[in-house]
Amino acid sequence: MMLNLTVIVSGVMTLSYLCSIKQKLEKLLCTNLCSIQGMNALCLDVGSV
Repeated sequence: MMLNLTVIVSGVMTLSYLCSIKQKLEKLLCTNLCSIQGMNALCLDVGSV
């Protein structure tokens, strides 16, 4: 029982960690693309959603 709980908790931690990395990468990518295209305002709108 305790083992299952540990596995579940570690799985949730890993998922949330991957999710935060994904958000950071998307924001970074969006910022780079927008600075290249000169569309920072549009990018900020997309990033805030």
